[in-house]
Amino acid sequence: MEKTHSNLYKRQKSEPVMSVTLDKNYAFYLTLNLDQYAGKWIAIVDKKVVAQGENLKEVYNQSKKEYPGKKPLFDHISKNPLQFLSKWL
Repeated sequence: MEKTHSNLYKRQKSEPVMSVTLDKNYAFYLTLNLDQYAGKWIAIVDKKVVAQGENLKEVYNQSKKEYPGKKPLFDHISKNPLQFLSKWL
């Protein structure tokens, strides 16, 4: 078979589609009231916050222990939500 752009990048049917999982978790993340997680790391799996803590390693280990086959979405929630804008204001 000739190697062309279209058949080099075709996804095999058995490959998981990670973007679907991240999209639904990210959509859930956008609806959260993050005040209670200020200053902490969080992990989201299946549209639920499944772990929270002071450092990413702790949150990663907790989420992987409880949901070993899943790919969590991680984020650090700033204590000041507009902190990233401060250098431009």
